[in-house]
Amino acid sequence: IIGHELLESRLFGYKKGAFTGASKDTKGLFEEADGSSIFLDEIGDITPYIQKSLLRVIQEKEILAVGDLKPKKIDVRVIAATNKNLRKLCEEGKFRWDLYYRLSIVEVTIPSLSAQGRDAIEKMLEFFLKQQAKVFKKPVLRLQPDAREALLTYAWPGNIREMENLISRLYIYCSSHITLQDLPSYVHQSQLKTIQTWRDAEKLHIERILEQTGGSRKEAFQILKYGSYNTFLKKLREYNLT
Repeated sequence: IIGHELLESRLFGYKKGAFTGASKDTKGLFEEADGSSIFLDEIGDITPYIQKSLLRVIQEKEILAVGDLKPKKIDVRVIAATNKNLRKLCEEGKFRWDLYYRLSIVEVTIPSLSAQGRDAIEKMLEFFLKQQAKVFKKPVLRLQPDAREALLTYAWPGNIREMENLISRLYIYCSSHITLQDLPSYVHQSQLKTIQTWRDAEKLHIERILEQTGGSRKEAFQILKYGSYNTFLKKLREYNLT
């Protein structure tokens, strides 16, 4: 976790002599992004002090570098992401309501990995298997059927980052194939319990998309991107959503 003093200087820049080691005027990320966009990840973790500074940037369209007395006008589009419930944090007094409203003009909710279904999980597994093969300069590891099934039915509470971390670990220990025994115990031991959890999540996700499309199956299919329309219809029958 970065202290708010360091984060402030990184975001908004600093003047020469503002602190020990500040040997020259330095632009912050916001000034570097002037005229374009900046992406702020884990926005729910920033301190109240940085929240106040960020609100000023968005509201007044100006920054104040550390050690400076004169604000500088900028034009930056802010895109922020978090895996936390910001409304809940606001209700608990941990996040500013005014900043929340400034950030949430357009909200995009990305479903959890498990809620996106087996097809999405399998595609991400294949992606990370190929990616990590390049990182470790090794042939692409092959998943044994039982290991593949365990990974496809695992809940992935840590989403993409957890998957990337796990595949990276497997490239350290495995030579050519990944067996069920190579997987962490929490993956295959929770397999049976996870199947129901995953099915519930998939059903809920389909229901929400159908609600968004006013019950239009074709529009929902285009959003969910199942392999084929017939596969999608089978899913609807499977979950009694017809």
